[in-house]
Amino acid sequence: LLREGQYLDWHADELDDLGAIYYFCKGTWAAHTNNVLNYTWSHDEHSPVHEIRSQDHLDHPEAHDQKGRLALFATTVALGQPMYFMGQEFNLDRPRNVAWMDWPEDLENHGFYQWARRVIRMRRRYPGLRLDSYDPAADGLFTWLLGPWLPACQGEGRRLLGWRITPSEDAHETMVILLSFESEPVVVDIQFGLPGTWVCLADLDRANDLPPEGDNSAADPRAIHSKDGWFRGFTLPPSSGFLYKWETA
Repeated sequence: LLREGQYLDWHADELDDLGAIYYFCKGTWAAHTNNVLNYTWSHDEHSPVHEIRSQDHLDHPEAHDQKGRLALFATTVALGQPMYFMGQEFNLDRPRNVAWMDWPEDLENHGFYQWARRVIRMRRRYPGLRLDSYDPAADGLFTWLLGPWLPACQGEGRRLLGWRITPSEDAHETMVILLSFESEPVVVDIQFGLPGTWVCLADLDRANDLPPEGDNSAADPRAIHSKDGWFRGFTLPPSSGFLYKWETA
């Protein structure tokens, strides 16, 4: 899904399987959300880098950063357990040849690291990002909002996914996740489900939790205000992800 270069549209890119991948491959590889490890996979550690650098419109620092954030964000929010670093050969690109990673020295001032740290802490904080069920949709915990199998205004034929999470009867735990793997903006209608204010906890530019972890609030300009539980005409930028949480009626 992160590929836009030499291997675009290979067998792993079929839209029919997109929803199943993020719904822990139920019925294919797993029976329960706890049975699944999610990771952004490639044959070796260098393939994603090659794919991005082989395309002139992607071969610049901003695109590299965005693709990396999309990979980590999508891995974090998918149903199952995230695993953040793995090549097929477990840190080898060929037998006995270790693929070294040059980690940044100043992590306190490293934008990607600080963003990723906040996103991961959100997963630890919110039960909706750690659903524990044999079938969350059947249990009323999970509802699809966007997908290539839904009507045109909700992602028909597009590499888009969106879902609403209701882990309990407490409305404040309700969350909405949106993902776009398209290379162009797409306008969609989002059925948030509850009228009121939806705070944007994270996108690929910023991650800011509610207190005490952060200083986000319903007054934040990125928050969405809905009178009927819908937001129509939402523009999903290319290669984007969003995490919203219901905050006030």
